[in-house]
Amino acid sequence: MEGIILDYSSETEIGIIRGNDAVRYEFTASEYRSKSTITVGQTVDFDIDPTNNTVSSIFVIPEVKPPTSQSVIPQAVMEGGKDAVTDTLTVFQALQKDPANGLQAALQSLGDNRAFNTGIVLSALFAIASWAAIIKGAEFSLNFANAFSSGISRGFGGSRFDIAFSDHIKILLLSSFPALGIIFILWAIKQIFKGKGNIKQFTFATGVSIFPITLLLFVTWLFGYTNLDFLSLLSVFCFTTLILLLNTTLIGVLQLSSRNALFLVPIVLVADTFIGRVLSSILIRWLFWV
Repeated sequence: MEGIILDYSSETEIGIIRGNDAVRYEFTASEYRSKSTITVGQTVDFDIDPTNNTVSSIFVIPEVKPPTSQSVIPQAVMEGGKDAVTDTLTVFQALQKDPANGLQAALQSLGDNRAFNTGIVLSALFAIASWAAIIKGAEFSLNFANAFSSGISRGFGGSRFDIAFSDHIKILLLSSFPALGIIFILWAIKQIFKGKGNIKQFTFATGVSIFPITLLLFVTWLFGYTNLDFLSLLSVFCFTTLILLLNTTLIGVLQLSSRNALFLVPIVLVADTFIGRVLSSILIRWLFWV
């Protein structure tokens, strides 16, 4: 039985336990089996001898403290990140096996919450890749300008490309808008064409669809802009894959007809490109105060 120690005297070594049955039992210190000191308020587990109603074998029940929020949040983030990476690999394995229906199958197997986490991770990777490619492009432009005209490079602060940390944060934030734009466009298409799906599913589909562009941006960051022929070929492959994945999204996630999907894919790309151009203009004015 479990109970709480209500009273204890170290002089007489006698105490009182109130059991879960609301009955008070007298006990002696000799029956206390735990190594800790007997303390009023302890929750204990004990046996009762039914013949004489005496208490024996008293053990303290350890108090289990819930983890603090400071430890719960980072742990949850770490676990969610690991699951998202694993789920991302699962998605692309499904797409490799069945390019036409792999996206829908992965979405059904993951569920909305895990799919949403996967979409967030992929969208974050896109933003990071965009930031890296923009910085690389700015450095390349500066070096190119310095090779022909020292005056052109003045807008970048001389012969060395250097921007403030806050400007790096601005680039990262603005780099996330293309992904957010596609999510918004998919939501708008759902409303107009009475499609299916929700924001979590649209986030997942957007992250998967833009992943080829993420790879292109990372390759651009790694190898720079020197081999334009290779980048051109890779761009064709990545943008073609993007189009196919968007088409699969409209058919499989929004459950639109093939005819509507064929018509809407270019609209999605044009609308998102327009958003990107607007944001690029804002980015230039924000960073360089043109």
